[in-house]
Amino acid sequence: MTRHERLEALLRERFPNASFTLFNDSAHHADHSEVLAHESPTSNTPEGAREHAATYGATRKGQTHFRLHISDANFKGKSRIEVHREIFAAIKPETDAGLHSFVIERFNAL
Repeated sequence: MTRHERLEALLRERFPNASFTLFNDSAHHADHSEVLAHESPTSNTPEGAREHAATYGATRKGQTHFRLHISDANFKGKSRIEVHREIFAAIKPETDAGLHSFVIERFNAL
C-alpha cells in the first residue's frame, strides 16, 4: 500500500462522509535535498544534508508532499484550527512515519 493510499484510508476512516481529493505533489519536490540542506541547522554538511533528506523524505520515491481539498458537514461551525487539528490527528501515523509536507489547501462544510 502506498503512502497516498494509506493517507486516503486514514482520512476516509476519520471522515467517512467527507468528499475529498488528495494530491501527491512529491514530483515537484523530487530534487529538493539541496533545499532541505538549508532548512536544518544539522544539515550544513554533506552527511547532514543526506541524513536530513532521508529523514524528511527527499529520497523516498515520491511519497513525501501531499495537498488536500476536503468538504465535510461536520466542519460546520468549527474554526480553521479545529479542522486542521482533526485532519492532522487523522493522519498522525503517516506524519510519525516521516511524511514531510501535508497542506490543507481547501476545506469547507457541506
